[in-house]
Amino acid sequence: MKIVEQTADRLVIRLRPNYFLGVLFALTGVIAFGISLALRDSPDTDGDPLIGVAVGAIFLLIGLGLIALLEDRIFTFDRADNNLTMRAGNLIRRRHLNFPLDEIVGAEVVEDTDSDGGTTYALQLVFREGRPMQLTQVQTSRKTGRAKVAKAINSFLLGRVS
Repeated sequence: MKIVEQTADRLVIRLRPNYFLGVLFALTGVIAFGISLALRDSPDTDGDPLIGVAVGAIFLLIGLGLIALLEDRIFTFDRADNNLTMRAGNLIRRRHLNFPLDEIVGAEVVEDTDSDGGTTYALQLVFREGRPMQLTQVQTSRKTGRAKVAKAINSFLLGRVS
């Protein structure tokens, strides 16, 4: 999450997904697949090499799926147009959404508890009417970056540059 541009009339925020997990799954799949193929003719192998190939294929598909589905998002708050434009896209689809700035109350960092009992944080926009919109795809245990972006959004909406 990065503030790309911040002026009195414009605020641009970019959220790039972390592809590390997808790449890790894909590499694990390729390695498992390769090991299974290398050991298929070994006389010491007791198991069915197709199990290793299947496991490798599953990991590879999960990794490629993560890489394909995670979105790169750009939020442009434009005072001249009185508009927030969200451009989001991945390898499969592209989206372009617009919201009037005067409909946005502000941004907030929301705390949640994960399955292990740890605290996670998400950044969301609060609108005058309707449900809040979560800006981040993935919740994280780091609050600092999200709090900085929330402060920048709120300052922009109030007419100040933070």
